[in-house]
Amino acid sequence: MNIFNRIAALILSVLALNIVAKAEGSETSLQTDADANGTYLISTAEELSVFVDMVNSGMNTISCRLMDDIEYSGEMIGTSSKPYKGTFDGNFFTLTVDIDATGESQYVGLK
Repeated sequence: MNIFNRIAALILSVLALNIVAKAEGSETSLQTDADANGTYLISTAEELSVFVDMVNSGMNTISCRLMDDIEYSGEMIGTSSKPYKGTFDGNFFTLTVDIDATGESQYVGLK
């Protein structure tokens, strides 16, 4: 494993421990028991929103796994300039998305 891969793995491990973001005026934490690949475990719409913010800010290769059914009406994962390239594991749960609320429905990539 080259030095770049080691640094990337270290950074991802640190980020996987606890990411804090502001959502609707309250502090929302994305805490995960990330697996060996650094997969984020998503249980709520708020956690999904934090994950989306991470992806859309440039961390577009990170991955997640749903841990519950979620109804979501926020921004879409990925943008035209930073398309999502990670793995989104639905884990047999349902993600219900209000596409009309996204503002960028032309970039919706759910298939």
